[in-house]
Amino acid sequence: MFSILLSILGFILTIAILVTFHEWGHFYFARLFGVHVKRFSVGFGKPFVTKKSRKHVTELGATEYAIAAIPLGGYVQMAERPIAGEEPNKAEQVLTGAEEFTESIPQGLAFQDKPAWQRALIVSAGPLANFLLAILLFASAYMYGSPAQKPVLGGDHQGFQVTAVNEKPVEKITDLALALATETQQVTLSGHNNNTAQTIILESIDSLNPDPFQKYGIQLWRPNFFPIVDKISADSPAALAGIQSGDRILTLNNQPIEYWHQIPEIVNNVPDNIAIAATVSRDGNKLTLNITPKSITEKNVTRKILGVQLDTNAMANPEYAKSLTFIERKNPIAALQQGFADTWKFTAVTFTVIKQMITGQSSIKNIGGPLTIADGAGASLQSGAQTFIIFLAIISLSLGLLNILPIPMLDGGHLVLIALEKIKGSPVSPGSVIWYNKVGLVLVLSLSLFAIGNDIHRFL
Repeated sequence: MFSILLSILGFILTIAILVTFHEWGHFYFARLFGVHVKRFSVGFGKPFVTKKSRKHVTELGATEYAIAAIPLGGYVQMAERPIAGEEPNKAEQVLTGAEEFTESIPQGLAFQDKPAWQRALIVSAGPLANFLLAILLFASAYMYGSPAQKPVLGGDHQGFQVTAVNEKPVEKITDLALALATETQQVTLSGHNNNTAQTIILESIDSLNPDPFQKYGIQLWRPNFFPIVDKISADSPAALAGIQSGDRILTLNNQPIEYWHQIPEIVNNVPDNIAIAATVSRDGNKLTLNITPKSITEKNVTRKILGVQLDTNAMANPEYAKSLTFIERKNPIAALQQGFADTWKFTAVTFTVIKQMITGQSSIKNIGGPLTIADGAGASLQSGAQTFIIFLAIISLSLGLLNILPIPMLDGGHLVLIALEKIKGSPVSPGSVIWYNKVGLVLVLSLSLFAIGNDIHRFL
């Protein structure tokens, strides 16, 4: 229940911050160039909080700041002259909460009255604001001190520290993930293991897998924990069997247990509704208990559990684990430079992944909707303010990149119309604009429904 509430809180905070910043970009340049802004709204639907501006006032009145109930976006309603032959979009007005202009708009106050370069700046200012926010958020994380982990592999390549992917240097796990995300075929990992230089050549085993590590069949190094029980869920198989906090599991289903990670490997291979023997050490005594694993399904994955949590203080190799983690802390100038570099890096990766989706080299199931954002927001918020800041930076960048795509109805689609106007030397015909907007509406709705469908498949 707590994680759900945290996801809801994280989602609302994420949307509120990113939408406000995005719309502020449009708002700032609209006001700068003298376009009347009727309303600046965070959220869709009928506003429940409104406030008239004392500063931003034109012949048409004062700008209204509003907060609405549906936290799925926001808008800046500028004075715009209706397109000849186009009926007011009642559905859009109901959805967003925007009120139709009924008054006559004086010359010079409407968006269409401005030269093309000013309109282009007003339109592109939203995505640019998101890019700027991403840079500042990344930079703030580095100034505060960003936790990072060296890219060391586990599994079949236990202890191998990656220093380069296809001769491109990597310093942390994030670098490794981004490098693998943009590859689809063979990769060469350079690095060392026990101070011995090595090279690993990997073939993609599932090029459509959104997880870059699963795509190449590799695992990251994880610390080993001794099999000591900390907490036990109420009414769980462990509770019913009599397992107690502090018990050390010695054997499970007649198989010796040295480390905690062996427990799920054994439990998941037990047939349904079959009890197995668990030998535990308690206060110097050995006890044998019978326990029946329980099947659960989460995010479309079914697994068996005992209902126990490990004791995180029982790490088998704490010194080595500590040696793999470090804090990236930079001065303000270096942090801004790294923030810009990270923004550029994530932008390049995003466009590469989009290209791979179009060409079929990457799965369109990677597209996420509001549930994906909420899940990520909740998890990052639970991990701490710093992780949440980095999450905000990535989502802000994604929002900016999405809006700059040349899709009708989005900011990039509006820029296409302005570019066509400059090329042909006159505004695009009203009929073409109406057709263009209808196509855009279908595309945006289809993309939204597809993302929500992916969410439903992923989480429900």
